Amino acid sequence: MKEKIKNYLIYILNLALFIAIIFYSIKYWNFIKTNLSLIKLFPLLTSFIFLFLILILASYRWKFLLDIFNKKTSFKDIFLIYNASGIYKYVPPKGINYIIRFEFFKKLKLELEGKITSILGEGFLDVYIALLYAIILILTIFKINTLSS
Repeated sequence: MKEKIKNYLIYILNLALFIAIIFYSIKYWNFIKTNLSLIKLFPLLTSFIFLFLILILASYRWKFLLDIFNKKTSFKDIFLIYNASGIYKYVPPKGINYIIRFEFFKKLKLELEGKITSILGEGFLDVYIALLYAIILILTIFKINTLSS
């Protein structure tokens, strides 16, 4: 019974998203058509290639963190889980990516041991990279201000 209600809710959500996409497309069709006619193909393809490369590298980074704890994770599964859980950027609340990741792990029958630690490790790695960027930015601003003085 509970599973049936869950399936109905998923169907209703998919239908609502499909209808929203149709209304969005109708409302902004002239704007989309004008912008598509102005786009040059080479920069667009280059940006898609770089975006795909970034997604592959981010998934590979997460696979590296997971391989410390698990031996049974394929890159294809990690790529799917990592990129599907990126929906948190568009749908609140922020923690939905962790819920989606755990559900994918259960669905793909991957072992859950080490997943929490690797997710925390990923978060700490992101904080570490952000701190490095902040230090580089502060040093660059300080150096530019010193040179301009």
